[in-house]
Amino acid sequence: MRANKKSATPPSPEEKKAASPGFEINYRSIFENACEGIFQTTPDGRFLAANPAMARILGFDSVEQLIRERTDIARQGYVDPGKRDEFKRRIERHGQITAFECQVRRRDGTAAWASETARAIRDAQGKIVFYEGFLQDITARKHVEQALLESQSLFQSFVEHIRANLFRKNYEGRYVYVNPGFCRLLGLERTQIMGKTPRELAAQLDVGGAGPAAQEGLIRGADHHEMILKTGENIELEERFHLPDGSIGHFYVIKSPVFSHDGRIIGSQGIQIDISSRKRMEEELFKSQQMLRTILDTIPQRVFWKDRNSVYVGCNKPLARDCGYDDPAKLIGKTDFETVSAAIAETFRADDREVMETGRPKLDYEEPQIKADGSTGWLRTSKVPLFDKDGKVIGVLGTYEDVTEHKRLEEQLRHAQKMDAFGQLAAGVAHDFNNILTVIQGNLSLLRMGLNSRSDEAAAIEQALNASERAANLVRQLLAFGRRHPMQIKPADFNDIVANMTKMLQRLIGEHITLQAHYAPEGAPVRADMNMLEQVLVNLAVNSRDAMPKGGTLSVEVATVTVDAQTPGAGERRGQFVRCSVADTGAGIAPEHLPHIFEPFFTTKDIGKGTGLGLATVFGIVEQHDGWVHVESKVGQGTTVRIFLPRQSATTAPNPLKRPAAEPRGGRETILIVEDEEAVRELLRLLLGRAGYRIHEARSANDALELWNERRDEIDLVITDMVMPDGPSGHEMGCKMQADKPSLKIIYCSGYSDDMLGENSPLRHNANFLEKPFEPQRLLQCVRESLDAP
Repeated sequence: MRANKKSATPPSPEEKKAASPGFEINYRSIFENACEGIFQTTPDGRFLAANPAMARILGFDSVEQLIRERTDIARQGYVDPGKRDEFKRRIERHGQITAFECQVRRRDGTAAWASETARAIRDAQGKIVFYEGFLQDITARKHVEQALLESQSLFQSFVEHIRANLFRKNYEGRYVYVNPGFCRLLGLERTQIMGKTPRELAAQLDVGGAGPAAQEGLIRGADHHEMILKTGENIELEERFHLPDGSIGHFYVIKSPVFSHDGRIIGSQGIQIDISSRKRMEEELFKSQQMLRTILDTIPQRVFWKDRNSVYVGCNKPLARDCGYDDPAKLIGKTDFETVSAAIAETFRADDREVMETGRPKLDYEEPQIKADGSTGWLRTSKVPLFDKDGKVIGVLGTYEDVTEHKRLEEQLRHAQKMDAFGQLAAGVAHDFNNILTVIQGNLSLLRMGLNSRSDEAAAIEQALNASERAANLVRQLLAFGRRHPMQIKPADFNDIVANMTKMLQRLIGEHITLQAHYAPEGAPVRADMNMLEQVLVNLAVNSRDAMPKGGTLSVEVATVTVDAQTPGAGERRGQFVRCSVADTGAGIAPEHLPHIFEPFFTTKDIGKGTGLGLATVFGIVEQHDGWVHVESKVGQGTTVRIFLPRQSATTAPNPLKRPAAEPRGGRETILIVEDEEAVRELLRLLLGRAGYRIHEARSANDALELWNERRDEIDLVITDMVMPDGPSGHEMGCKMQADKPSLKIIYCSGYSDDMLGENSPLRHNANFLEKPFEPQRLLQCVRESLDAP
């Protein structure tokens, strides 16, 4: 025993210190209060010891709970069990491990990042007895590192792939970063750019010939860098670059200073955004706008566009000139109330509102225009709504053209068409009129020679009277056909209109065409302008004649029909209508032409053989009478034109051929006859004298006024011709006489129709009027009615 004690090695100072009670207390305090986890584990994966921090890091409530539950560190402690094997291999190889990062599993199953530093404790034979070390929770740091990596990756991806050119320079102006876009701009690799100044690159490009056109941009960039260093302010501009392929690129460039953490400027950076496509679009848009403006300012049509309040937003030069401006911009912001009269401006605005409120166009309508000289013109206008991208109406776009001259020419053509037809009638009318004169002259000659009996004399007189009546009717038809006047709607019977026209129509179409007329047995009362309907029949007859150059049949049929939904062309119309059908056996109309036959100036006739206004005139007249036209035609089988007019009650259509039932009575009043034609004056004197009236005569208005000054008190009635030679007209004379004697009665006569007398027409002044020639009974009746009137 002694020998053993003597042979024992005395303890070292460190061992003596560690064995002291104070050291044990200090070590335990450090162990218990350390922030890092301290552990001892066996090679097979069990905890021998651990401090509270270790328990907290791994999510345990106490060290005892950790040691009790965590018995297989490889399976329970690591997210990746292989990390335990790597931990052991590295310690066995090196005896220790430092900053070994791995993911450990907490008690609740969640993962945490940890950094381990440990060493192996071996026994006397070198066998590892346990591991001891420290474990630091680096989860927060790893999250920061991961976020930083992601941010760097995102930034790197962004700057490398952005559709812009990026660069950064240090204080000396050398490139410290460029992205691929900037490299492509210069046609160089990144390594050829980095560390160089713009001027060095410019010299390099000049020597190498790789892109001398880029020198100007590089040198300009060097100047900008120096300016930024001096001022510390951003530079924004648009730059043009000659690209390596020889094209021109346009870039929007922003250059700014780079600051250090203490606010010092340490360099500059920039971004170049390629706006070449935008520039090309702007150039194309400019060219397009210039082209549009050129078109708008050179076309004869006037073009304008307004906002929701009918305020002008724009227009072309012709419209501006119409409004008195030399520049379209001067009309912007104004309204029609500042350019035309209030009444017309209100009409224009009403049209604008209709288009904008309905959202539907209003096309090809005519409206009046008061011109600078005070005359009235006509505009053909079209307006369409303007929409925004959401389909909301934001204004109105309109065009118009002055059709005043066009309408005048159209009227002239229409009148020329009448005159053309009148010329075609001339031969037939002359033949007809000569036959009438032959009857009149022959019978009067027989009377002068003396006839054998009273009955023969009466027959001759009746023949002469009938012939003269036919002549008067013929003249009336010719005058009505050639004149122009507004509509004069009166009750009429379509049967009578057709009957009165048959003779003229037969002469018009020629003897090679057979004319057939069929009448409505119950009558065909309408309200119409008889002259216009006669023109309709003439136009249709001319068309049918031209369709039957080798002859055929023209049939005119009048009937009363009931119109319903099945009636062609009726639309919403219903009820009783008078139908006049004009059918021929001519060449017919081709199907492709049929939809256009009512269009003005549309004609299938040879040049010089038709104006294209015939059917357009028919259509317009019938529409004015609240009717419609329907056409059926087959090539080679003829054409049927059906005219529908509203039927009136039978009592509204008087019989135009009805004569007074009784002989008018005469009187003892004094009548002044004013007539320049001696034969007519003599006839009137004889007729009125036989009726008992006292007569005074005058051959002119001046003679009549002299006689009037002498005998005004005894004159009860004046019968005067309207057209007088050498002096006042009959109407002017009558007005002077009635000014002296308001009770004076006047009857006006003329060989002209009432409407041809214009403003001097006596009917416009509610006066009595006799159109020459007139029957004696009609004269006597008019005289008696005038004298008896209050």
